[in-house]
Amino acid sequence: MVGIWGVGGGGKTTLASAVYMEISHQFEACCLVENIREESSKHGLKKLQEKILSVALKTAVVVDSEIEGRSMIKRRLCHKRVLRDPMIGLVREAG
Repeated sequence: MVGIWGVGGGGKTTLASAVYMEISHQFEACCLVENIREESSKHGLKKLQEKILSVALKTAVVVDSEIEGRSMIKRRLCHKRVLRDPMIGLVREAG
């Protein structure tokens, strides 16, 4: 797992997007969630967890609570190669 941290305007999104475009073909499933802080404020963390799980697992996933979502991500993606940027939210499943 890789995290990218830094000040606003420091190029985190640009870097993560470039990495995504460069290596996403190596993975079976990809999910890019931009502006994760804004999206979680607007729609809630449960919706983000549902999106990430649904895209990565290629099936509709319903999350009942943030705690359940965290548990589901750990349990269902624990054997997968994952690259995550806390500002963007990249998740890829190895093929």
